[in-house]
Amino acid sequence: MIGSTASVNAINNTSTNTVDTSVPIYGLDGKLIAFGNSDLWDGDICPHILAAGIICHDGGISMSQSGHYLFGDVWTGTLSSGVAWSEPNLGPLGSVPVTIGSSYGTNVTWIRYGSDFGPGFNGPVAFRPLYGISSVLTVPTPTATTPEPSSLLGFITLGGLMLGGTVRKARK
Repeated sequence: MIGSTASVNAINNTSTNTVDTSVPIYGLDGKLIAFGNSDLWDGDICPHILAAGIICHDGGISMSQSGHYLFGDVWTGTLSSGVAWSEPNLGPLGSVPVTIGSSYGTNVTWIRYGSDFGPGFNGPVAFRPLYGISSVLTVPTPTATTPEPSSLLGFITLGGLMLGGTVRKARK
């Protein structure tokens, strides 16, 4: 989960600290979100995702709970630098109010858009999704298929016999 609590910052919880080994970060739909750890926390994520947003809306994440549209707001508790916000008006996860991000944002708003004061303040229900992140996934490289020597020898022999038969017919 990409989120900060009072005791753990998102940058450490996700192993995306700028001193950690860095790899590109992709969304569920295969779109590049960040070129690496420092890019994730520099205030902007890849601008080519634009209106599509960071959440893959047609990829199984429901943006509506109990009939209330969520406007793409996501609980984060996090500043754009990846650390918890501890100011009185915006806080980490588990506090009220809590910092929220916008799944439509490509600048700092993807992680820090505003605050949520809980049920009653933002309507009768304050359901919000959380961002998720996996550990590093490695795509296997397909192995090249090489014909067996016996199969190759068989094809050469068959080709030679066919060629010999054609040449013999041509001489007659």
